[in-house]
Amino acid sequence: MKRRIVIFALIGIIFLATPLYSASFNGKKILKRIWMGKEVECVEGEILFKTKPGVKLNEVELLFRKNRAKLAEGPDQLGMGRLELPSSVDIFGVMENLNSSDLIEFAEPNMIDKAFYPPNDYYFANESQWGLYNYGQMPPGGTPGADINASAAWDISPGSSDILIAILGMGSG
Repeated sequence: MKRRIVIFALIGIIFLATPLYSASFNGKKILKRIWMGKEVECVEGEILFKTKPGVKLNEVELLFRKNRAKLAEGPDQLGMGRLELPSSVDIFGVMENLNSSDLIEFAEPNMIDKAFYPPNDYYFANESQWGLYNYGQMPPGGTPGADINASAAWDISPGSSDILIAILGMGSG
């Protein structure tokens, strides 16, 4: 009984949190824009950048101010940092200015991406491998959640055909 309550509580939390994530990130809007020929989701008013080797912070501060950008983080030891701009400023125009500077190696939108690896297994797709994802399908009349949660693992890594797995068992005789 307690397990069901915990499961329903987790489902409720995920349900409530999902719309918030898709609409905002750290209180800022998530925008869909075209960048480098493809649609991306990015944080409104944020740019990630990397300074060229040897460039000091005081050298780029004037460039940032000219573009109405405020340093939010960095640059770190690798020269990486994050800028914040007012929502009225076109970040793509600022990125173009930064990328044309001799001080900046690259500037890009602070993008949001989601990992998702759909399985290419025919038997998983037609729901016959209930041990990988069990929602109570028939046959064999499974118990929802009694599986190895393979789809969540595939979202972390799709695996590799270079990996060989052997299952050894002891016979009864």
